[in-house]
Amino acid sequence: MAKKLAPEKRHSFVREDKTVFEGDQTLEEVNIYINLPPNVHSKQFYCKIQSKHAKKS
Repeated sequence: MAKKLAPEKRHSFVREDKTVFEGDQTLEEVNIYINLPPNVHSKQFYCKIQSKHAKKS
């Protein structure tokens, strides 16, 4: 059933007319897509994602 809730396209975060990242999510997972500039290697990129609050019942 979660597949039916998946968006048909990615959501984009744009700043100063440039796409910073795109993402989509279902009830089970979150996907974030980042295109690095040509002169930046993936080993040079660091990303830390945290939630400010999570509640489990």
